Amino acid sequence: MPSLERPSLERVARIGASFAVLALLAWLVPTDNYLEVLSRADWLLAFASVALLLPEQMIKARLFWLTARLQNLAFSYRKMLAIQFATGFYGLIVPGQVGAVAARWYKLQKPGRQRVEAAAVIGLNRLLETATGVIIGLTLALADPLVQQHVPILLFLAAALVACGLAIAAFVRPKGRELLKMLERGLPAWRLFRPWRQLRPAVGEAVGRFSRMRREQLAKLLFWSLLWHAIGILIVVLAARAVGSDVGWTTLGWMRSFLAIALLLPISWAGIGLREVGFVALLAPYGVPAATAVAIGLLGSLRLVVIAAIGGLVEALLPRRTRPDPALAPSPRAGRAATMPAAEPGTERS
Repeated sequence: MPSLERPSLERVARIGASFAVLALLAWLVPTDNYLEVLSRADWLLAFASVALLLPEQMIKARLFWLTARLQNLAFSYRKMLAIQFATGFYGLIVPGQVGAVAARWYKLQKPGRQRVEAAAVIGLNRLLETATGVIIGLTLALADPLVQQHVPILLFLAAALVACGLAIAAFVRPKGRELLKMLERGLPAWRLFRPWRQLRPAVGEAVGRFSRMRREQLAKLLFWSLLWHAIGILIVVLAARAVGSDVGWTTLGWMRSFLAIALLLPISWAGIGLREVGFVALLAPYGVPAATAVAIGLLGSLRLVVIAAIGGLVEALLPRRTRPDPALAPSPRAGRAATMPAAEPGTERS
Protein backbone atom coordinates (compact mmCIF):
# COMPACT_ATOMS: atom_id res chain seq x y z
CA MET A 1 0.00 0.00 0.00
CA PRO A 2 1.41 3.43 -0.88
CA SER A 3 0.55 4.93 2.49
CA LEU A 4 2.74 2.33 4.17
CA GLU A 5 5.51 2.15 1.60
CA ARG A 6 6.40 5.81 1.68
CA PRO A 7 7.16 6.03 5.43
CA SER A 8 9.14 2.80 5.14
CA LEU A 9 11.23 4.26 2.32
CA GLU A 10 11.78 7.42 4.37
CA ARG A 11 12.98 5.40 7.37
CA VAL A 12 15.33 3.39 5.18
CA ALA A 13 16.62 6.61 3.60
CA ARG A 14 17.33 8.19 7.01
CA ILE A 15 19.09 5.10 8.30
CA GLY A 16 21.05 4.97 5.07
CA ALA A 17 21.99 8.64 5.39
CA SER A 18 23.28 8.14 8.92
CA PHE A 19 25.33 5.10 7.96
CA ALA A 20 26.66 6.88 4.86
CA VAL A 21 27.82 9.80 6.99
CA LEU A 22 29.37 7.41 9.51
CA ALA A 23 31.17 5.59 6.70
CA LEU A 24 32.47 8.89 5.34
CA LEU A 25 33.54 9.86 8.85
CA ALA A 26 35.38 6.56 9.31
CA TRP A 27 37.17 7.15 6.00
CA LEU A 28 38.19 10.72 6.86
CA VAL A 29 38.98 10.03 10.53
CA PRO A 30 40.36 6.53 11.16
CA THR A 31 38.37 4.67 13.78
CA ASP A 32 41.48 3.87 15.79
CA ASN A 33 42.14 7.60 16.25
CA TYR A 34 38.93 8.51 18.08
CA LEU A 35 38.81 5.18 19.90
CA GLU A 36 42.24 6.06 21.28
CA VAL A 37 40.91 9.47 22.35
CA LEU A 38 37.99 7.78 24.11
CA SER A 39 40.32 5.29 25.81
CA ARG A 40 42.27 8.19 27.32
CA ALA A 41 39.14 10.11 28.34
CA ASP A 42 38.41 11.25 31.87
CA TRP A 43 35.51 8.91 32.52
CA LEU A 44 34.40 10.76 35.63
CA LEU A 45 33.68 13.84 33.50
CA ALA A 46 32.20 11.68 30.78
CA PHE A 47 29.89 10.01 33.30
CA ALA A 48 28.88 13.42 34.67
CA SER A 49 27.96 14.63 31.17
CA VAL A 50 25.76 11.57 30.63
CA ALA A 51 24.28 11.64 34.15
CA LEU A 52 23.05 15.21 33.63
CA LEU A 53 20.44 13.77 31.30
CA LEU A 54 18.28 13.16 34.38
CA PRO A 55 17.79 16.83 35.38
CA GLU A 56 17.69 17.73 31.68
CA GLN A 57 14.80 15.35 31.03
CA MET A 58 13.03 16.38 34.24
CA ILE A 59 13.09 20.04 33.18
CA LYS A 60 11.88 19.16 29.69
CA ALA A 61 9.01 17.17 31.21
CA ARG A 62 8.12 20.12 33.42
CA LEU A 63 7.88 22.40 30.38
CA PHE A 64 5.50 20.00 28.67
CA TRP A 65 3.53 19.58 31.91
CA LEU A 66 3.04 23.34 32.25
CA THR A 67 1.97 23.86 28.63
CA ALA A 68 -0.29 20.80 28.74
CA ARG A 69 -2.16 22.29 31.69
CA LEU A 70 -2.74 25.43 29.67
CA GLN A 71 -4.58 23.20 27.17
CA ASN A 72 -6.43 21.33 29.94
CA LEU A 73 -4.66 18.05 29.20
CA ALA A 74 -5.02 15.90 32.32
CA PHE A 75 -1.55 14.61 33.20
CA SER A 76 0.40 14.32 36.41
CA TYR A 77 4.03 15.43 36.36
CA ARG A 78 5.19 11.84 36.90
CA LYS A 79 3.22 10.69 33.88
CA MET A 80 4.68 13.51 31.81
CA LEU A 81 8.19 12.47 32.87
CA ALA A 82 7.43 8.91 31.76
CA ILE A 83 6.22 10.26 28.42
CA GLN A 84 9.43 12.28 28.10
CA PHE A 85 11.65 9.19 28.44
CA ALA A 86 9.36 7.09 26.25
CA THR A 87 9.62 9.74 23.55
CA GLY A 88 13.40 9.36 23.65
CA PHE A 89 12.97 5.62 23.14
CA TYR A 90 10.77 6.01 20.06
CA GLY A 91 12.95 8.82 18.76
CA LEU A 92 15.88 6.40 18.58
CA ILE A 93 14.16 3.28 17.26
CA VAL A 94 12.16 5.25 14.64
CA PRO A 95 14.56 7.24 12.43
CA GLY A 96 14.30 10.99 12.14
CA GLN A 97 12.29 13.45 14.24
CA VAL A 98 8.95 12.00 13.13
CA GLY A 99 8.98 9.01 15.48
CA ALA A 100 9.54 11.07 18.63
CA VAL A 101 6.96 13.70 17.67
CA ALA A 102 4.34 11.10 16.70
CA ALA A 103 4.87 9.11 19.91
CA ARG A 104 4.58 12.22 22.09
CA TRP A 105 1.46 13.40 20.25
CA TYR A 106 -0.19 9.98 20.60
CA LYS A 107 0.46 9.84 24.34
CA LEU A 108 -0.54 13.46 25.00
CA GLN A 109 -3.90 13.19 23.24
CA LYS A 110 -4.94 9.89 24.84
CA PRO A 111 -6.84 11.02 27.99
CA GLY A 112 -9.61 12.97 26.25
CA ARG A 113 -8.74 12.41 22.58
CA GLN A 114 -7.69 16.05 22.42
CA ARG A 115 -5.65 15.78 19.25
CA VAL A 116 -5.44 19.47 18.37
CA GLU A 117 -4.53 20.47 21.92
CA ALA A 118 -1.76 17.86 22.01
CA ALA A 119 -0.36 19.17 18.73
CA ALA A 120 -0.49 22.73 20.08
CA VAL A 121 1.47 21.71 23.19
CA ILE A 122 4.17 20.08 21.06
CA GLY A 123 4.29 23.05 18.70
CA LEU A 124 4.67 25.69 21.40
CA ASN A 125 7.33 23.69 23.25
CA ARG A 126 9.33 23.18 20.07
CA LEU A 127 9.13 26.89 19.29
CA LEU A 128 10.16 27.90 22.82
CA GLU A 129 13.02 25.39 22.80
CA THR A 130 14.29 26.60 19.44
CA ALA A 131 13.83 30.32 20.13
CA THR A 132 15.58 30.32 23.51
CA GLY A 133 18.35 28.12 22.08
CA VAL A 134 18.86 30.53 19.20
CA ILE A 135 18.93 33.53 21.57
CA ILE A 136 21.62 31.85 23.66
CA GLY A 137 23.53 30.72 20.57
CA LEU A 138 23.44 34.13 18.91
CA THR A 139 24.51 35.90 22.10
CA LEU A 140 27.45 33.54 22.62
CA ALA A 141 28.41 33.66 18.94
CA LEU A 142 28.62 37.46 19.03
CA ALA A 143 31.02 37.12 21.98
CA ASP A 144 33.30 34.79 19.98
CA PRO A 145 35.86 36.78 17.92
CA LEU A 146 36.34 33.94 15.45
CA VAL A 147 32.63 33.71 14.66
CA GLN A 148 32.47 37.44 13.90
CA GLN A 149 34.51 36.66 10.80
CA HIS A 150 31.95 34.09 9.61
CA VAL A 151 28.86 36.14 8.75
CA PRO A 152 26.81 33.19 7.39
CA ILE A 153 26.70 31.59 10.85
CA LEU A 154 25.39 34.81 12.40
CA LEU A 155 22.86 35.28 9.59
CA PHE A 156 21.64 31.69 10.00
CA LEU A 157 21.07 32.14 13.73
CA ALA A 158 19.45 35.56 13.24
CA ALA A 159 17.06 34.22 10.58
CA ALA A 160 16.10 31.32 12.85
CA LEU A 161 15.42 33.78 15.69
CA VAL A 162 13.14 35.94 13.55
CA ALA A 163 11.20 32.91 12.29
CA CYS A 164 10.72 31.55 15.82
CA GLY A 165 9.72 34.95 17.15
CA LEU A 166 6.99 35.37 14.53
CA ALA A 167 5.68 31.86 15.14
CA ILE A 168 5.59 32.31 18.92
CA ALA A 169 3.82 35.65 18.49
CA ALA A 170 1.11 33.84 16.52
CA PHE A 171 0.73 31.43 19.45
CA VAL A 172 0.73 33.78 22.42
CA ARG A 173 -0.62 37.03 21.02
CA PRO A 174 -4.42 37.61 20.89
CA LYS A 175 -4.17 38.28 17.15
CA GLY A 176 -3.03 34.70 16.56
CA ARG A 177 -6.56 33.52 15.83
CA GLU A 178 -7.10 36.45 13.46
CA LEU A 179 -4.02 35.31 11.56
CA LEU A 180 -5.51 31.82 11.25
CA LYS A 181 -8.71 33.27 9.82
CA MET A 182 -6.73 35.32 7.31
CA LEU A 183 -4.85 32.25 6.20
CA GLU A 184 -8.11 30.35 5.80
CA ARG A 185 -9.64 33.09 3.67
CA GLY A 186 -6.57 33.07 1.44
CA LEU A 187 -6.67 29.34 0.74
CA PRO A 188 -8.18 28.10 -2.55
CA ALA A 189 -11.45 26.15 -2.38
CA TRP A 190 -9.72 22.84 -3.04
CA ARG A 191 -10.49 19.50 -1.40
CA LEU A 192 -6.86 19.41 -0.32
CA PHE A 193 -7.55 22.15 2.25
CA ARG A 194 -10.87 20.74 3.50
CA PRO A 195 -9.31 19.03 6.59
CA TRP A 196 -7.72 22.32 7.60
CA ARG A 197 -11.05 24.14 7.38
CA GLN A 198 -12.64 21.46 9.54
CA LEU A 199 -9.90 21.70 12.15
CA ARG A 200 -9.49 25.47 12.08
CA PRO A 201 -12.06 26.22 14.85
CA ALA A 202 -10.36 23.75 17.21
CA VAL A 203 -6.95 25.13 16.26
CA GLY A 204 -8.22 28.64 16.93
CA GLU A 205 -9.42 27.60 20.39
CA ALA A 206 -6.06 25.97 21.19
CA VAL A 207 -4.16 29.07 20.07
CA GLY A 208 -6.58 31.21 22.05
CA ARG A 209 -5.74 29.35 25.26
CA PHE A 210 -2.06 30.17 24.80
CA SER A 211 -2.88 33.78 23.97
CA ARG A 212 -4.66 34.07 27.33
CA MET A 213 -1.48 33.14 29.21
CA ARG A 214 -0.55 35.50 31.99
CA ARG A 215 2.87 37.13 31.87
CA GLU A 216 4.07 35.20 34.89
CA GLN A 217 3.11 31.94 33.18
CA LEU A 218 5.06 32.85 30.05
CA ALA A 219 8.00 34.00 32.21
CA LYS A 220 7.97 30.64 33.99
CA LEU A 221 8.11 28.80 30.66
CA LEU A 222 11.00 30.95 29.48
CA PHE A 223 12.89 30.42 32.74
CA TRP A 224 12.67 26.63 32.57
CA SER A 225 13.54 26.65 28.87
CA LEU A 226 16.66 28.74 29.51
CA LEU A 227 17.65 26.47 32.39
CA TRP A 228 17.21 23.43 30.13
CA HIS A 229 19.59 24.95 27.59
CA ALA A 230 22.09 25.88 30.31
CA ILE A 231 22.26 22.24 31.40
CA GLY A 232 22.63 21.22 27.75
CA ILE A 233 25.64 23.52 27.36
CA LEU A 234 27.16 22.13 30.56
CA ILE A 235 26.75 18.61 29.16
CA VAL A 236 28.71 19.54 26.01
CA VAL A 237 31.41 21.31 28.04
CA LEU A 238 31.88 18.27 30.30
CA ALA A 239 32.06 15.98 27.26
CA ALA A 240 34.70 18.22 25.67
CA ARG A 241 36.76 18.37 28.85
CA ALA A 242 36.48 14.59 29.23
CA VAL A 243 38.27 14.01 25.91
CA GLY A 244 40.89 16.69 26.51
CA SER A 245 39.49 19.69 24.60
CA ASP A 246 39.95 23.11 26.21
CA VAL A 247 37.63 25.07 23.88
CA GLY A 248 35.75 27.75 25.81
CA TRP A 249 32.19 27.26 27.00
CA THR A 250 30.95 30.22 24.96
CA THR A 251 32.20 28.58 21.76
CA LEU A 252 30.72 25.20 22.66
CA GLY A 253 27.47 26.93 23.61
CA TRP A 254 26.83 28.55 20.24
CA MET A 255 27.93 25.37 18.46
CA ARG A 256 25.36 23.40 20.42
CA SER A 257 22.61 25.82 19.35
CA PHE A 258 23.75 25.74 15.72
CA LEU A 259 23.79 21.94 15.61
CA ALA A 260 20.46 21.68 17.44
CA ILE A 261 18.77 23.65 14.66
CA ALA A 262 20.58 21.73 11.92
CA LEU A 263 19.59 18.38 13.46
CA LEU A 264 15.90 19.32 13.31
CA LEU A 265 16.03 18.36 9.64
CA PRO A 266 14.67 14.78 9.32
CA ILE A 267 17.60 13.53 7.22
CA SER A 268 19.33 11.22 9.69
CA TRP A 269 18.68 8.67 12.40
CA ALA A 270 18.46 10.65 15.68
CA GLY A 271 21.25 12.90 14.39
CA ILE A 272 23.78 10.05 14.51
CA GLY A 273 26.61 10.79 12.11
CA LEU A 274 25.59 14.38 11.41
CA ARG A 275 26.30 15.36 15.02
CA GLU A 276 29.85 14.00 14.82
CA VAL A 277 30.53 15.56 11.41
CA GLY A 278 29.13 18.86 12.65
CA PHE A 279 31.52 18.98 15.58
CA VAL A 280 34.45 18.11 13.30
CA ALA A 281 33.59 20.97 10.91
CA LEU A 282 32.83 23.57 13.58
CA LEU A 283 35.77 22.79 15.87
CA ALA A 284 38.39 22.58 13.12
CA PRO A 285 39.05 26.38 13.03
CA TYR A 286 39.77 26.22 16.79
CA GLY A 287 42.55 23.68 16.30
CA VAL A 288 40.64 20.73 17.74
CA PRO A 289 41.77 17.43 16.15
CA ALA A 290 39.09 15.63 14.17
CA ALA A 291 39.35 12.54 16.38
CA THR A 292 38.66 14.64 19.49
CA ALA A 293 35.67 16.34 17.83
CA VAL A 294 34.25 12.95 16.84
CA ALA A 295 34.65 11.74 20.43
CA ILE A 296 32.65 14.74 21.69
CA GLY A 297 29.86 13.90 19.26
CA LEU A 298 29.91 10.22 20.21
CA LEU A 299 29.43 11.08 23.89
CA GLY A 300 26.38 13.10 22.84
CA SER A 301 25.03 10.12 20.91
CA LEU A 302 25.70 7.87 23.91
CA ARG A 303 23.47 10.12 26.01
CA LEU A 304 20.62 9.57 23.54
CA VAL A 305 21.09 5.82 23.77
CA VAL A 306 20.90 5.97 27.58
CA ILE A 307 17.70 8.06 27.39
CA ALA A 308 16.22 5.56 24.94
CA ALA A 309 17.16 2.65 27.23
CA ILE A 310 15.41 4.31 30.19
CA GLY A 311 12.43 5.04 27.96
CA GLY A 312 12.26 1.42 26.86
CA LEU A 313 12.18 0.30 30.49
CA VAL A 314 9.46 2.83 31.23
CA GLU A 315 7.36 1.52 28.34
CA ALA A 316 7.88 -2.08 29.41
CA LEU A 317 7.33 -1.73 33.15
CA LEU A 318 4.74 0.99 33.63
CA PRO A 319 1.03 0.36 33.01
CA ARG A 320 -0.25 1.58 29.66
CA ARG A 321 -3.41 3.15 31.08
CA THR A 322 -3.16 6.92 31.53
CA ARG A 323 -4.29 8.13 34.94
CA PRO A 324 -5.45 11.76 34.80
CA ASP A 325 -4.21 14.48 37.08
CA PRO A 326 -6.89 14.83 39.79
CA ALA A 327 -6.39 18.61 39.73
CA LEU A 328 -7.73 18.73 36.19
CA ALA A 329 -11.04 17.58 34.83
CA PRO A 330 -10.44 15.95 31.42
CA SER A 331 -12.41 17.59 28.66
CA PRO A 332 -13.63 15.44 25.74
CA ARG A 333 -14.37 18.51 23.64
CA ALA A 334 -11.64 20.46 21.90
CA GLY A 335 -13.28 23.81 22.43
CA ARG A 336 -13.45 23.83 26.20
CA ALA A 337 -11.52 26.57 27.95
CA ALA A 338 -8.27 25.67 29.70
CA THR A 339 -7.40 26.07 33.33
CA MET A 340 -4.03 26.54 35.01
CA PRO A 341 -4.08 25.13 38.54
CA ALA A 342 -1.47 26.34 40.94
CA ALA A 343 -0.28 22.89 42.02
CA GLU A 344 3.41 22.21 41.49
CA PRO A 345 5.06 18.97 40.25
CA GLY A 346 5.47 16.39 42.93
CA THR A 347 2.32 17.41 44.83
CA GLU A 348 0.00 15.33 42.66
CA ARG A 349 -0.30 11.60 42.37
CA SER A 350 0.87 9.75 39.28
